[in-house]
Amino acid sequence: MPPTGWAAEATKRGFLPLDLVRTPILDRLRAAQPALVVIVAPAGFGKSTLMRQFGSAFAAFAVCDCARVRSPLELAQAVAGALARERPEGATALAQTTAYLAQAAASEADRIEAALAAWQEPVEGTAFAFENAESALAEPAARELIERLLTTRPEGRTVAICSRDTPRMHLSRFAAPHRIAVVRASDLSFTRAEIDATFVPFGCEEALRDEVTALSAGWPIAVLLLARLAAEGRLAPLLDDIGDVAFDELYEYLADHVLARTPPAAIDGMLACAAIPRATLHDLRLALDEPRTLETFLAFQKTSPFIARSDDEAWIVHPLVATTLLAGYSARADALLERTVRAHRAAGAYERVAELELARDDQLAAAEALALDAAPADGMPSPAFAEVLFALDPAVVMQYPRLWSIATLARVFTTDARAQLAEADAVQQQLERETPPSLRAYLAIFRVMLVSYAGDAERGLALIDEFGTSIGLVDPPATQLHGWLLQLRASMAVRLGKLAEAERDLNAAWPVIEATHLTAAAALLARAEIARARGDRSTECDQLEAALVRACASSLGNFVALHRAENAFGAWLAGDDGACAAHRSALEAEIVRAGARAFAFFAAAARGEDRAPEDADHLKWIVCGHLIAAAQAADRAAALQHADAARAATAVYRAPLYAVFAAIAVGELDPARRDVMYAEAAECARAVASPALHIAVAELRRRERGGFLAPFAARYRAAHDQAQPPREIGIELVAGRVVRGSVPLALADRELALLVAIAVRREALSREALTALLWPELDGGAARNAFHVCLHRLKSRLGDEDAIVRSGAGYRLGAGVRVDLPEIERRSAALRAEAAAGLDGDAAAALYERLRAARPPKFGEWEWFEPTERRLCELRATLAQTLAARALAAGRWDDALALCDEMIAYDSCDEPARELAIRAYLGAGDRAAALRHFRQYRATLMRELGCEPSRALFDLLDAEPP
Repeated sequence: MPPTGWAAEATKRGFLPLDLVRTPILDRLRAAQPALVVIVAPAGFGKSTLMRQFGSAFAAFAVCDCARVRSPLELAQAVAGALARERPEGATALAQTTAYLAQAAASEADRIEAALAAWQEPVEGTAFAFENAESALAEPAARELIERLLTTRPEGRTVAICSRDTPRMHLSRFAAPHRIAVVRASDLSFTRAEIDATFVPFGCEEALRDEVTALSAGWPIAVLLLARLAAEGRLAPLLDDIGDVAFDELYEYLADHVLARTPPAAIDGMLACAAIPRATLHDLRLALDEPRTLETFLAFQKTSPFIARSDDEAWIVHPLVATTLLAGYSARADALLERTVRAHRAAGAYERVAELELARDDQLAAAEALALDAAPADGMPSPAFAEVLFALDPAVVMQYPRLWSIATLARVFTTDARAQLAEADAVQQQLERETPPSLRAYLAIFRVMLVSYAGDAERGLALIDEFGTSIGLVDPPATQLHGWLLQLRASMAVRLGKLAEAERDLNAAWPVIEATHLTAAAALLARAEIARARGDRSTECDQLEAALVRACASSLGNFVALHRAENAFGAWLAGDDGACAAHRSALEAEIVRAGARAFAFFAAAARGEDRAPEDADHLKWIVCGHLIAAAQAADRAAALQHADAARAATAVYRAPLYAVFAAIAVGELDPARRDVMYAEAAECARAVASPALHIAVAELRRRERGGFLAPFAARYRAAHDQAQPPREIGIELVAGRVVRGSVPLALADRELALLVAIAVRREALSREALTALLWPELDGGAARNAFHVCLHRLKSRLGDEDAIVRSGAGYRLGAGVRVDLPEIERRSAALRAEAAAGLDGDAAAALYERLRAARPPKFGEWEWFEPTERRLCELRATLAQTLAARALAAGRWDDALALCDEMIAYDSCDEPARELAIRAYLGAGDRAAALRHFRQYRATLMRELGCEPSRALFDLLDAEPP
C-alpha cells in the first residue's frame, strides 16, 4: 500500500512519514485556537516534536527550556532569553533585561519583575513554549512564577507547556476552559492505523506490524527506532531475537541496535548537533571537516526521524537520542566542539567562539573571545553578545576593561553608583602598563561618569582634564574619543554652574559625537540643563525631547529612564503637571523593565507615594524626589521634612542650581528661616552663570513674582495655605469602582464598562476593538455613534477631558488616571519578598484583605474582564500562600489552615496549598487529619486530573507512592 495523504507528502520531502504523523492532533489543536496548550507525557512521546510543529504555524515561536531551572530567577533568565527569540525586533531591548537579571546587587524580586514586564509586552500571533516544565513546576518558587506568567499572558500569545508530569493545578485559573487544550500520552501514542501507514512502505506484512504494535504499545520513540530498523531491512530478524526485553529497557535495547549500524559519519553529525549549542549548517561544516562526512550525515538525516531543523535553521536532535549519544561518545563530542571553536576563532567569529566556550564552561576563554569581538561603544550589544557577557562571573568580566565597560553601561542606574565606582577603581588598579590607550579610554570615561553620579563633579572634571592631557587632547577634537571626553567635561561643567564653558565644549564635541545616539543624547541633555538654569523653558523642552529620541534609539532602557526622569522633572519645575505625569508613567515602566532603580524614589514621589530612598537611588533624583514630595505632602511638617532632606542631599550632590531649588523650598515652607534660606539661595545662584536665575531669586527674596521660578515657588506657597481638591482619578478594579481622590464617582454601566475596558489593557485600544467588546449587537455606524456618545458622557462625568486620550494606535487612559492593579501587583511582589526575608507580614495581610473585596455583579457579565478577574484571584491566592507559610512558621496552625481552606476552595488541585495544610495538621500533632487530607487530595487529583500527588508529598507523610 503506497503512502497517502500526509505520509505521501513526507515521502516527497525525503523524510520518513513519522515526521508528520502528528497532523491529526495538530489539526485538532489549530481548529480549537487555544490560549493554553498542555502536553503531558513521559519521555519519548514526541512532546517537543508536536510542540515545535504546532508553533511553526505562528508568526513567531520560542522555546524556554526549563530543564536546568531550579529557582524563579533562573526561570526569569530563561524566559527573557526565549522572549528575545520570539521577538527578534525587540531583542536588543530585551538584552537590557538580561543585563539586569544578572545584576547580583539588585534584589531578586525586582529582577523577576523586570522579566514579567518584558513578558507582558503586547504581541500578536506568537507562540511560547515551556519545555521540560516539570523541572520548574517541582520548585515551589519557580512554580509560582510560572503561575504569574500564565496569569499575565498577553492576549496575542499562545502558551504551550510540555511536561512529563501533570501540572497539579486547575488550568482554568489561567484561561477560559474552552481555550485550553490538553494532549496526553494516550493522544500521542501511535494508533494502529498510523503504524500501518508508517511500516507498509517498508514492505512490512501485517504479522510484522502486529508485533510492532504489541512491542511498542504505541510508544513513539520505540516506533521511530523500529521504523529505522525496518528502513534498513533489519526489523524481522530483530523481532525474532528480541526475546523478553522489559518494556522499560526497550528504548536502550533498540537504540543500541540502531546506532550499531549507523555510519560513523552520521554518528559524528548527530553528535555535533547535540554538542554544539544551536548548531547550524555552517557549524557542521566546521565540525565535520571532511566533506564526505557532512554529505553522509545530510543524506542520513533525510531519512532519520531523530533530527529536525528549527525555524532559525538550527539542528535539533531528539532529546533521548542526544542523551544516549553524549553519554556513549563524550570524548568524540568534545573533540567535535573543540574543532568548531578553533575554526570559528580562526575566522574571527569571536561572538560565536564566546558562546561555545561558555557552553564548555570555560569562562576565561569565553571572556577572551568576547573581548576581541566588535561591539557598539555607545549602546546595547547584540542579544547573543549580551547573553554570553551577562552569564560570565563578574570577577572574570572585571579582568577585561572593555567588557566591564560594556556591562557597566547596561547596568548604570540599576544599583548603587558608589559600588560601581568602587568596581571601576578596582579595574583601574589592575590595568597593566602596556594596556592600549583605547582600553584605558573606556575605563576613564566610565570612571568619570560614575564619579559624577556619585555626586563629585569637581573630581570628575579633574579626571577628564588629567586623562585628556595624557592622550594629547586637541582642539578641535579630532576623534570620537576626544568628543566623548569633551561631552563629559561639559556635563560636569553644567553641574558646577559653568554654563559658558559647557557650551564651548559641547559646540566643539558635537560634530564628532552626533552620530552616536547615547553620547548625543547626553550632549542634548547638557544643553537642556543649561537652558533650565537660564529659565529658557522652550529651549529646554526642545533639547529634552531630542535627547529622549536619541536615548530611545540606543535601546538602553536605563538611559531612557534617565531622560524620562529629566523630562518629568523639567515639566514639574515649569508647572506642567500633565506632561510630568505622562513622563513619570513611562519612567515607571522603564524602572521595572530595565531595573533603573536609581529613579525609583523620584518616581514614587511624583506618584504621591511616601517612601524613603534606597542605596540604588542616585543623589540628584533623591534631591528632585524630595522637592516634589515637599510640594504635595499631607501637612506642613512633612513638607518641611522633605525640603530639608532635599537641602541635605544637595550638600553631597554639590550642584548649585539644585541647592538653589532646595533653599527656596525650605524658605517658602518655613517663615522663620525664610531670610536665611533666601540668602543661601542667592549665594548658591552666584555660582551659576545665569543672570535670569539671579534675577528670579532676587525677586522671590523680595516677595515678588520670581521670574521663571515663579511656578516652582508657588507650589510651596499654595501647598498648605488652602485645601487643594483631589485631582487624580483612580480606577479601583479590586472594588469595581472609580474615585476622584477618595470620593466614588457615579457612572452609568456602559460608561463604567468603557473606562474599565481601556484600563485593563496595557496597549491602546482602537475604536473598532472597543465597539466590538461593548456593542457587539450594533452594526458599524450605530456602534461608532454609541461609542462617541458614551465617551463624551464619560469624560463629562469624570470632569476631565484628558482622562481618556486618543493616540495613533487608539484610546488609552490619560497620565492623570491611576489604575490600582499594576500598583497592587508591584506591592504584592515586594511584600512576598519581604515575607521571604522574615519581615513583618501585617502589610501583606492588609493587602490580602483588600483583594478579598467583591466586585459588582456587572463585572462578572463582561466576558472580556475574565483575564483581569483571574489576575486578581491569582494575586489573592498567592498572598494567601505567603501568609499561610508565615503562619505555619510561627506555629499558628489554625490561621494557616483557614488560609489553606480559601486556596483549596479556589483550586482543589493546588498542591502547594495542600502541602501547607498537611504540614499544619502535622505541626498541630494531628497526623490522622493530615492523612485524611492527603487521601482526599489524592482522590481529587485522580478524579479531576488523572494523576497522583508528587513524590515529595508521599515522603512528607512517609507514605508509599504507587
